[in-house]
Amino acid sequence: MHLSDEKITKFQALYKQRFGVELPKEESAEQYVKLVRLVQLVYKPVTKEQHALLMDQRAAEQAKKLNDYDYERITIEPLSIDKLAEILGLTIKKTKRTKSSRSCANCRRIPKAHSSMSATMRRHQRARVISQRR
Repeated sequence: MHLSDEKITKFQALYKQRFGVELPKEESAEQYVKLVRLVQLVYKPVTKEQHALLMDQRAAEQAKKLNDYDYERITIEPLSIDKLAEILGLTIKKTKRTKSSRSCANCRRIPKAHSSMSATMRRHQRARVISQRR
């Protein structure tokens, strides 16, 4: 292989830029020849037909993997709140439920009649809105 001085100096500059070491001209020529020979041995060009064949093979392998997967085995079980809290490492504070779920937040009174409770709750809500405006 015949090397020109231009190729050797360019290789020296690239080598110094990459590795920070300046090589003598004889060693640069030797390293250059070794690198070119290595590339010739390792690099094998691929034609368009070979590339298309390779892509088809990869696509067929992926399709086979998807077809072989057993989707029937996948089951999704509903989780209770307690089980979800356990998985997430949370604690749930359980409170006692009263007879009526419509108790007033201000006076905690549970009314005997539904209509009186609604009136009481409306009164307290109005009072809260008025106090927030002030």
